[in-house]
Amino acid sequence: MINQHLHNLSSSFALWLDNMLLKRGFAYENKTGVLANYSDGRIPSPYTVFGSAHKQWVSDSSITGATIPSGIFVGGSFSGRANGIILDFENGRIFGSGLSTSATVTGSYSVKEFNVYATNQDEESLIIEKVQETADQEIGTEISVSYLPPYQQKLPALFINTQTQENKPFAFGGLDTSICKVNVVALTQTPYQLDGVLSLLADTGDDLIKEIPFDSYPYTEQGDLKNDSYNYEALAAQSDSYYTVESVKSSKATDSLRRGLNTQLYIGFIDFEVSKVRQI
Repeated sequence: MINQHLHNLSSSFALWLDNMLLKRGFAYENKTGVLANYSDGRIPSPYTVFGSAHKQWVSDSSITGATIPSGIFVGGSFSGRANGIILDFENGRIFGSGLSTSATVTGSYSVKEFNVYATNQDEESLIIEKVQETADQEIGTEISVSYLPPYQQKLPALFINTQTQENKPFAFGGLDTSICKVNVVALTQTPYQLDGVLSLLADTGDDLIKEIPFDSYPYTEQGDLKNDSYNYEALAAQSDSYYTVESVKSSKATDSLRRGLNTQLYIGFIDFEVSKVRQI
């Protein structure tokens, strides 16, 4: 099947949301530290894995002040993609071809304050699942770990679910307005984080989101960048097509609901209505 409207909307919305959080909200921190070796059965030999204590490194070079890694240091010497290094921005780690498990690997990078994930779960099941996952974890404190396990979603985070699409006639000849509802669930560790992200997203009404085709999504299956670099503004500038944010509504879970869930997480909901005039 070729790419459809929802494919392009989903990728465009996720990239726009991530860029907006980083650019308007400055929601990132610069880090430097030692990466820890660990085993991952999904990574084939001869690659050796070294991970950081953070998830989702910033990869968007249009973010002023952010540190975008192009490699790491092994025993003080730089190694990059030309040396067989693969950067997994999604999981905050690197794969090194031929690296010793005892090597001293260090790196500098920026870590997102809010990780961004796509999901097909409804709000209720998503919240219950994440509450259960975090039930045995300390919330609101810095937990000292050498690395975070891969493939696990890390809070605070935003979860995007493109839920519905409705087409309404716009003009003769098959020109319709496609209206899509996109729901975002925010799960944070502090009320400051929740208020900040709800306020930032509520201010995006009437924003234009450039359409970035699904095929132009900048990441590989391994979490690295397809063209070794990614600049959202440059990629968006190549498109003459866009979506319009028709409305945004934000709300919070009540304290009584949080007590009922027995969770220390702070929960918010942001409902977007996004439209595009297109040929059906």
